[in-house]
Amino acid sequence: PNCATDNCPGVGVVCTPPSGSTFAKGTTPVRCIATDASGNKDTCDFNVVVNDNEPPVATCPGDTVVIVPPGPQGNEGVGAIVVFTSTATDNCSGVSIACVPPSGSVFPEGTTQVRCIATDAAGNTDTCFFNVTVRQEQGPQPPTALCKNVVVAADGNCLGSGSIDNGSFDPDGGLVTLR
Repeated sequence: PNCATDNCPGVGVVCTPPSGSTFAKGTTPVRCIATDASGNKDTCDFNVVVNDNEPPVATCPGDTVVIVPPGPQGNEGVGAIVVFTSTATDNCSGVSIACVPPSGSVFPEGTTQVRCIATDAAGNTDTCFFNVTVRQEQGPQPPTALCKNVVVAADGNCLGSGSIDNGSFDPDGGLVTLR
């Protein structure tokens, strides 16, 4: 608290802005005037400095998987343009966020870690991370025929019959017909 002394009682102090005021971030000059009962005055000037020491909060989206259609033969692994949104909040105005690689970039096939840094006007920072995975869509796969020799006993007409399916399958879930 600012105090004033005098050789006589009855000193009053008035400050502008007054004690208990809310001060914005930065430097605010304050002037106090002490006046005694006889009307004598003295002035005192000082600064109130408010610093922003609180970092912003960076918020990244969750991990993202992008499926791209198969490219022309020999053009695999091209990648995909990926658009995402990251945000930043702060106790003071003037916060920004930047990500590497940035939204709208071409991400290669595979997994890429994205780093986003929020920076406020005072230079405080916060960082968040997420992964972008680009995978090529798998086109139709050919069925797999599993073959092996089958031995069956001849019937009365000298003919034989038996199962010739040895576990053939279609990876796309289709019906496999052996002929």
